[in-house]
Amino acid sequence: MPLYTFVLEFWGGTYISQFEGETAYYAALIWANNLKTKEIPHLRKKHKKLLLAELNQNSLVKLRGVNNVWCDSFLIGKHLALLNIVQTDVK
Repeated sequence: MPLYTFVLEFWGGTYISQFEGETAYYAALIWANNLKTKEIPHLRKKHKKLLLAELNQNSLVKLRGVNNVWCDSFLIGKHLALLNIVQTDVK
């Protein structure tokens, strides 16, 4: 399965992790389910549920002009969370 790199920008911090998945969408669901809310300041369990709900809407946007890159954004409270996903390798 392809490996995807997730770059989350939230509340002044950048959080990077990697997960495998059949597609960017499925890898994003795995990423969201594995988010460690204690490791990301100001991110709570209720926010994680909101992220999962948003991702379940299959809201990833494939970026034009580059290969294998997607993004999504979420409002968490009054703060913007920006998620970039890059397919890191193809297996």
